[in-house]
Amino acid sequence: MGTLQNIRRMSPYVFGVFAVLLVAFFTIGDPTIIEGVRGTTGDPKTQVVATINGTPIYYLEYEQRVKDEEESAKREAEKSGQPVDATAIRQRVWQSLVDEALLEQQIEKFGIMITDNQIKEQLIDNPPDFLKEMFSDSAGNFMRSTYLELITKPENYVNYMGGDPSKIPIEEKNLAVSNFRKDLFRIEKYVAQVLKQEELTAAVAASSSVISSEYARMKFVQENSTADLRFFPLTLRDLPQEAMEAKKEEIEEYYNKNKKLYKQKPQRKIKYITMPLVPSTEDSARSERRAKNVSDELMAAATDAAKDSIFDIKLSEYNGMTHNYLMVEEIDPQVYSILSILKPGQVAGPINRPDGTYFLRVDDVRSGENEVVKASHILISFDNNKDSARAEANRILREAKSNPNNFAILAMQYSKDPGSGQRGGDLGFFGKGRMVPPFEEAAFAAKVGDIVGPVESDFGFHIIKVDDKRSEELKYSELRLSPTLSTATKSQLFRDAHSIKSQVQEGLTFDTVAARLGLEVKESQYFDANIPVLGSKRLSDIAFSEEVGFVYEPVEMERYGVVLAQVADAKEIGIKALEDVREEISRKIIKKKQLDMLGEQIAPYFDRIKALGGLQAAAEQDTELAGKIQTLSAFNNSPNIPGFGQDAAFAATVFNSETNKLIGPFRGENGYYIISVENVTKPTDEEITAAMKEYKAELKVATKGAVFFQWFQKVKEDAKIVDSRSKFYPEY
Repeated sequence: MGTLQNIRRMSPYVFGVFAVLLVAFFTIGDPTIIEGVRGTTGDPKTQVVATINGTPIYYLEYEQRVKDEEESAKREAEKSGQPVDATAIRQRVWQSLVDEALLEQQIEKFGIMITDNQIKEQLIDNPPDFLKEMFSDSAGNFMRSTYLELITKPENYVNYMGGDPSKIPIEEKNLAVSNFRKDLFRIEKYVAQVLKQEELTAAVAASSSVISSEYARMKFVQENSTADLRFFPLTLRDLPQEAMEAKKEEIEEYYNKNKKLYKQKPQRKIKYITMPLVPSTEDSARSERRAKNVSDELMAAATDAAKDSIFDIKLSEYNGMTHNYLMVEEIDPQVYSILSILKPGQVAGPINRPDGTYFLRVDDVRSGENEVVKASHILISFDNNKDSARAEANRILREAKSNPNNFAILAMQYSKDPGSGQRGGDLGFFGKGRMVPPFEEAAFAAKVGDIVGPVESDFGFHIIKVDDKRSEELKYSELRLSPTLSTATKSQLFRDAHSIKSQVQEGLTFDTVAARLGLEVKESQYFDANIPVLGSKRLSDIAFSEEVGFVYEPVEMERYGVVLAQVADAKEIGIKALEDVREEISRKIIKKKQLDMLGEQIAPYFDRIKALGGLQAAAEQDTELAGKIQTLSAFNNSPNIPGFGQDAAFAATVFNSETNKLIGPFRGENGYYIISVENVTKPTDEEITAAMKEYKAELKVATKGAVFFQWFQKVKEDAKIVDSRSKFYPEY
C-alpha cells in the first residue's frame, strides 16, 4: 500500500519542485510558458525582472517558479508545523534562475546537445532518486515494474487513484492523467538538464582533471599512511595569560608593507529603526469586547439550538473555522478534553488560552470510518545474532505477560528504541500506513490489553502492548478571538515612519529624530552587494544604488515590522583603511611574538631531551618531561593533532622525517614541537596496485567537481547581472 499512497500523493508540480530542491540550478525554466505574451509594453507579465549577460528573466517565469515552490513548501509545512519563509523562497528561486541562465549560456557555448533517446535511456536505466522514492513500497524497495508501467503508459495512472476506477468520474480521471502527463514532461526536462550538466562538467574539467598515475599513487600513499611517534609540544596555550600587545608603530609598519593584501570590496552599511507590528491597546480592548459580546449572547440563549444558531452567526462574522472529521490523536489534547464532553450541536466557551479566547462546538461524531491504535513496544535489535535476539525477546515477552503493569518498566530497561524506550515504550496513537507492515498488522489485529510478539521487522523483534483503540472522528468548529493588528494601527505606524523620513530630509539627523520618539537606532555590519541585509536583498540593492544619507521608503518586513532605514556609510573598491584591519594585524603580530617566545622556551627542553637520549628515555628518566611528552599511535597524515587541534606543519614534518631520530625544535602554526617518529606504515605495492583503479576514478570525480565549482564561481563573478526586482516588489 505504501507505493500506491506515494503515487496518489503526486501533484501537478511535485516533480518540478523536487528538481528545484534537489539540484538547485539544474532545472531550466520553460521558455514556452511565456510565449505569446512577450512584447506588450507595460504588461507585468512581459516585464523583465533581470537580465543575465543580456538574457532576460521574465516576471511571469519568476512568479510561476515562486508559486510552485511556495505550494510545495506549504504542503511540507502542514506536515512539519514549521512556518513558510516566503522571502527565503523568493531569494532561492531568484538564485536558481540566475544560475540556470548562466549554465544554459555555457551549455550553448560548448555546443552540448541531448537526444530524446538519451533521456529515455536515463529514465529507464537510472531514474532520479526522488522518483525511486516515489515508487517505493513501505519497506523502501523500488517498485521497478510499477514505475515502468506508469512512465510508458500514463493512462494507467487511474488504476492507482484508489478505489474502483470504473466508479471514478471520467472528468476526475482525465484530470488526474493529464496532471500526471505534465509531471512526466517536467521529469524529462529535469533529466535532460542533468545530462547536459554532466556533459558540461566533463567538458570544463577535461583539461584540468587529468590525474597522472604518479599523482594518484602519491595521494593514495599519503592518505593511507600512519605513523607511531612521541612528541614534546609547547603551544600557545602553554603561555601565561599575560597581556601582550602590538605597538602602534608595529601595526603601521606591517600595514604599510602588506597593504596590497588587504583589498577592499565595495561595501555598504545601513542604520535603521523598527516598529513591531503588534496589536495596540485599542486592538486588545476590541478583542475583549468581541469575546464578551459572544459570551453574553450565548449565555442569554435559552436552548442548545439557540446557542447553535448564534454560534453559526459569530463563526461567520469573526472568520472562525471548521475542522472536518479529525481522529482523536490529531486534535489538541486540551481542546479534545472539552469536545469529549459535548454532544453534537453543543457549544462551549469562553475558554481562555494563551493565544486567545476560544468558543467550540461539536458538529458531528462518527465511528468506524478509520481506526487508530495506541500502543507501546519493546524493541530488541538483532545485533548480528537473530537467534539470540529472538530468545531474549521471548524471555521478555513472558515476563511482560506475567505482569502487564510492568510493561513500561521493561521497555525502559530493555528497549533499543531510544525515543519510545524512555517513555516506557509509548508510541501514542497511530493509524494505518504509519508503521512498518508486520508491526501494523500485529497491532491492529490484537485486542486492547493484549501483549503480542515477538514481531519481526527490519529493525529487530518487537513486543507490542495495545493500550487503546479508537475509531471516533470529530467534526468541530472553533472560534478564536485574539488581539489582532488593525488596519488603523498599521496605518499609524507607517504615518510615524513617513514623519521621521520627512524630518530627516528636512535636515535633522536620523539619530536625533529617533531619540525624540524613544526609538532605538541600530546599525548593520558592512555588507557586500550580493548579501541581503536584514534578510532583504532589496535593501541591499538600494544601498548600492543610492548615496550615503539616502532614506528608504518605510517597508513592512516579516521579522521586524515596519522598518525605516538610511544608508549610513559606503566603502568603495581599493585598499582597506588601517582602522578596518588594525585588530586583525594586531592579532598576527601578537601571535608571532608568542611563537617567538615559545621558540626561546623550547630550546633548553630540546637540549635536556637530547642529553637523556631521546624522547622515550626522557619520559622514563625525567618526571617533568614525562608529564609533557605525548605518544601517538597510528597517526594519520592530517592537519589535526589529537588533543591539540589543527597544525598542518606537524603532519608534514612527521611524514617527511627519518625514523628513530630526534627532530626539532620546529615551528608550527600554533606552537613548537620536538618529535621522534618510531614507525611509519605505508600501503604495500600490492595494496596500491589493487586499489589504484578505483581510487584514481574517485580522485578524478572529486577533482572534476572541484574544478567545475571554481570555474562556475568565476563565470558568476564575470557575469553582467542586472537585478530589476525593486521595480516590482516592495520586499524580496
